[in-house]
Amino acid sequence: VTSSVDGVRFPDNFCCLYAEDDKFLRTALPMRLFRKLGVAYDVAEDGAVALELCRRRGRPYDVVLLDNQMPNVTGTDAALALRERGYKGIIIGMTGDPKGCPERRAFEAAGVDACVDKDRSGVEFVMGVLCACAHQAMESDAPPSSGATSDSGRGFGTSARREDPVAKLSDAAYRAARQTATRAA
Repeated sequence: VTSSVDGVRFPDNFCCLYAEDDKFLRTALPMRLFRKLGVAYDVAEDGAVALELCRRRGRPYDVVLLDNQMPNVTGTDAALALRERGYKGIIIGMTGDPKGCPERRAFEAAGVDACVDKDRSGVEFVMGVLCACAHQAMESDAPPSSGATSDSGRGFGTSARREDPVAKLSDAAYRAARQTATRAA
């Protein structure tokens, strides 16, 4: 699948999950991000539905995006549950919680690889990660979560409990992705 962003190509089976309770954002973000990149995606209206979609899916999602303040199961609880179930892929928290507040700190500690605001810079960050996944897959012909390890300190959040899957994206893939995301935004 070739995206509408020049030079970005995702593997045919690449798929993301986006969990968001706000109906407007459930529509707006996918149009601005996934459709623009040509990425397949599923949408969940809360953390409980997200966990059920992950359970029923035949293979893990490549990237999971979670809102934090959702009914039934929060993003924090969903991230914890995914990690407890053995999900090793990329989880990005997208939240309106202010930096430093207790809810956001708990979300960041729940196993998300990064926690970003729901603004332009957050969307650009996610776009950069998705593009890096695509570039990594093109470099290695392997799933994005099995690429070469890099510890270049790009500012991604990490969890001490496991290896950071975002850090597995090569430096070259990351640089190419940031350039692509900047052009596309």
